[in-house]
Amino acid sequence: MGTLANKTVAITRAFSQTQEMIHAIQRFGGIASCYPLLEIHLRSDDPVLRMAILMPVDLIVFTSVNGVRAYLDARVREEHCGASPSVVCVGAKTAEAAVTAGLTVVGIPPHFAAQYLVDLICERHFEGRRILLVRGNLADPQLTADLQALQCEVIDCVGYDTMPGPDAKRLWADIAKGKIDAVTFLSGSAVEVFVAERPKGSNLNHLILAAVGPKTQHVLLKFGLPCHVVADDATGADLVDALANYFAQAPDF
Repeated sequence: MGTLANKTVAITRAFSQTQEMIHAIQRFGGIASCYPLLEIHLRSDDPVLRMAILMPVDLIVFTSVNGVRAYLDARVREEHCGASPSVVCVGAKTAEAAVTAGLTVVGIPPHFAAQYLVDLICERHFEGRRILLVRGNLADPQLTADLQALQCEVIDCVGYDTMPGPDAKRLWADIAKGKIDAVTFLSGSAVEVFVAERPKGSNLNHLILAAVGPKTQHVLLKFGLPCHVVADDATGADLVDALANYFAQAPDF
C-alpha cells in the first residue's frame, strides 16, 4: 500500500486539470500544492478551427480533454453545424468529456502512444477516410504523418495553445525553503518551464521528481535532472499511485 503521509506534492499542470491529482494525493495522506507551469488557451474563435468543424468528416480524433473543450466551444459559435461524427479519444478522461457532451465515442486506444491510436483506427476501418484531428499547439506531428500514411485525408487543427504559466518562480522559492517533497510532471513542456526558471546553485538533493511516461522522463534526463518515479499510464492518478508506492518503499525521503 502506497503512502504520501506528511509529504507535500507539487502539481505543475494547468489548474483546471488538477482536481483528480489533488484528490488522489489527499487519499494517500499527502498535501497537494498547485503550481501551474502551463496555461491552456482555447482557440474557440480561430477561423481555421471554426471552418474545420463545418467540414464533413468521417471521424474526429481527440488527444486530450482540451481538444474536446475547444471543439465544443467552437461548435457553439456556429449556427450551421450538422450532427457530429463518431470520435476516437486518447484516454478515459477525454472519452468521458466527449460522452458527457453527447458525442459518440467508438474507441479508446489502450495506451497513450500514436501507434496504438493508428492501430485502433485501422481496426475500426477508417483508413482512407477524412479525419479531423483536434490537438494542441505542442503536439507531436507524428500522429498526423501516421494517419496520412493510412491514406487518410487529415484536417490537422490546433484547438488550443499550451503556454508557460506564472508559477515556476514561486515553486522554486518553496523548493528552496524545503516546503516541497516531490514535484510531478505530466508533460515535457512543464519540465522545460521548470528548468528555464531554475535559480543558479539550486539544490535538488531532497526532492523527488516524478514523470508521466518515458517522453516526459526523457526531457528531465535531457536537462540533467533525476527522474525517480515514472508512471506507465499517462494520467495524473496513475502518477500519484506510482509516487505513493515509491515513498512507501523509500521511507527515508
